[in-house]
Amino acid sequence: MTDLANWNYKTLNPKILVPIDGVKEILYQWMSMMTGNREPRPMTIEKYEAGVIYDDGTMKVTAIATKHCGGSHAFLLEAEGKRVLYTGDMTRTVEDFPHSVVEEGLDFLIGESAHFSTMKYVELLKDKPVKQVVITHHFAPNNQFLDAKKALDPLPMALAFDGMEFEI
Repeated sequence: MTDLANWNYKTLNPKILVPIDGVKEILYQWMSMMTGNREPRPMTIEKYEAGVIYDDGTMKVTAIATKHCGGSHAFLLEAEGKRVLYTGDMTRTVEDFPHSVVEEGLDFLIGESAHFSTMKYVELLKDKPVKQVVITHHFAPNNQFLDAKKALDPLPMALAFDGMEFEI
């Protein structure tokens, strides 16, 4: 977000996809505050709906509606024959989980556990074509994570922390 107000990038016209109406005005107010009320830089802000939101022939991003709050989505990224699912925040129920995407197979799943119990991943991922799982938005130490990791063994599963990198 800070780069949107950075003078060095003033000639760029980024396209920003947002899930709800009213974000453009908020972004322009924020940028005005960050830049000392200079004229906001050019940018294109578009609202997206569930479905394919980006596809340049190399990478495709699909937004999958979730019920965490209005406008919340999970995102499926597909590139170079790989599939990565980022769940974002979900509700506490398994109905909010994007089941069909998992059934089709994933190389990498990034799932949250602040609102969604880590143990629910056991029932959702057991014997599914998923190659690796990383849990974000968690509270360490997380005994549920250790129980889930043991139950899903040999599926690689890790807790994410800032600065970590994973091979997909």
